[in-house]
Amino acid sequence: MNLFTIEEQHLICIFDTSTRAHLLTDMRICLPYIENNELKSIMLDVIKKIEMIDDGIFDVLPLDFANYYNKEME
Repeated sequence: MNLFTIEEQHLICIFDTSTRAHLLTDMRICLPYIENNELKSIMLDVIKKIEMIDDGIFDVLPLDFANYYNKEME
């Protein structure tokens, strides 16, 4: 799972990931309210990555990162 950094994964988990459109909309709505430059940069990076992929790829992304890490530790 090299598409997203750990920080990006943590950020994604607080948004609606049911669809690519929902994730992008939620992130764009929140973006103007983020004052922390590092967090804003991470969010912009995630938005760029999500914009680059299509819905078909997004739908198969393993966005349940907790399950991913549990399997990696086994």
